[in-house]
This record gives sequence, structure tokens and C-alpha cells, in this order.
Amino acid sequence: MKIVSCIVARTTSTRLPLKVLRSVNSDRSKSMLDVIISKAKQSKLTNKIVLCTSDEACDDILEDVAFKNNIDIYRGEGDEVICRLLNVAKKENADYIIRITGDNIFVSGEYIDEQITLCKDHGLDYCRLANVPIGATAEVIKVSALKHLMLTIDLAVSEYLMLYIFNPKIYKCGILSAQGDFSNLSITVDTPEDLINVKEVINLLGDTAEALSLVNICALMSDRKDLFGYIPNGAQIKLPYDNCVTFMEFKQEQNLKIKSAQCHQNLSNL
Repeated sequence: MKIVSCIVARTTSTRLPLKVLRSVNSDRSKSMLDVIISKAKQSKLTNKIVLCTSDEACDDILEDVAFKNNIDIYRGEGDEVICRLLNVAKKENADYIIRITGDNIFVSGEYIDEQITLCKDHGLDYCRLANVPIGATAEVIKVSALKHLMLTIDLAVSEYLMLYIFNPKIYKCGILSAQGDFSNLSITVDTPEDLINVKEVINLLGDTAEALSLVNICALMSDRKDLFGYIPNGAQIKLPYDNCVTFMEFKQEQNLKIKSAQCHQNLSNL
């Protein structure tokens, strides 16, 4: 069984231009992408890591990031994320891909192998973490399920991939769940303020993948709530086709999916 981690990133963010290339540590030696790649490298069961970006000129600089970190790069479709993922899977003859997005600097790489093992042991199509902060989970996706999904959705909205693939009515889904509930907190990076907070978190914890573990992040949350974005229940969550729901409605829908998932397991150490 071959497993490939796909880090989906571009340089075209509008609220925080070039955010994946922004430096995050004190000596400016590591960018957001450098940290994300180091988190992906925590997996021992992944065969390869691929930086998945577009073939547009604005993303040429990501070639340097991949070279610096000694990982592969795939360049293809700009907006059709699912096509990029499936083309990597085809090229690498992968059975599963790990989807990691470029705005999730604190993705929990230390749990990827637990997710992979759960998928292998139970023949799952999809696995994610639950009750963790927004932005903490990688997604393990069976390539055959992703191929099926591609035939059923509008490719233009495939950046919202999770909304479609995390569907226990169609796919066999697994959940690794934290004991506490951190799901109202966000550790994604979308704005200049988010980047300032990320830099402070790294200043307090360190810039290595091990120092930035989910356990350490959640422990810091109890002392420094100001560094993490609390999402009020009335906040608007953007959905495909310019639709929106409140965060409470979004969370209720996700909780129904979590309860309906075919396989549940508790996260180790959290």
C-alpha cells in the first residue's frame, strides 16, 4: 500500500498575500510552508511528500521551497484541487493520499500514522481528527473514494473537499477524537493578525515539529487564549457557491457526521 502526503498550497491568498512564504520564527529561517512540511515529515508510514500547487507563474517560487525541503512538487490545475490530488495519486500509484492545506501551519503531523493505521485496519475511505481546533487535522483519503467523488461534484468547488468526502452516508469514515472539545478554536492562518499570533506561539513553544505538537498547542490554549481565534456560534461560515451558515449550524452538521462515522477511536495523549 502506497501513501502520499499532498500539501496543497498557492501564493494567491488575498487577505494575507504570499502567506505560505511568510517567515514565522525569530531568525526568519522558516516559513509557514517549511513548518508544515516538517509536520508532514513526522509520519513514518507515508512514502512521499508532494507540494501540490498550480502551473501558474505566480507559484514558480514554490519550486524553491520544495527543493529546500527535499520533497517533490506537482504543478497543475489552479482551482480544481481534486484534480491536483488525483494526478499526484496517479503519478505515484498511491492507494491513499494525505491532504494537508497550506494555511494549517499547526497541522497535527504526529497523528497522521494513527489515522493511516485506522484506515488500513478498518478499510476506511476517509479519516480525520475530531474535537480539535480548526486547522489541526490532516485528512487521510482513499484514492478510490476520491475518484468516485470527482465524478459527483463540481470541480470548481473542490477546495471545499472536506464537505463532500466526509460523508458517512456515502463513504466509510473514521474519527480520531480528542477527549476535550477544542472545536470552537481556530489555528488556521488567514489574516495578518493570525500571523502575528502564530509567531508568538512559535516564540513560546519553539519552531520544531515536536515542539508544535497538538498536545503543546492545546496546553498553551488554556494559558493564552488570546493567541487563538475563538469562533462564536453566530460567525458566518462560507460554503460553496457563496452560501453561508452560522458556525453553530456548521458544527451541528459536523457533529452528526462524527456520530455517524463507521469507526471511532480516541487520540493518544489528548
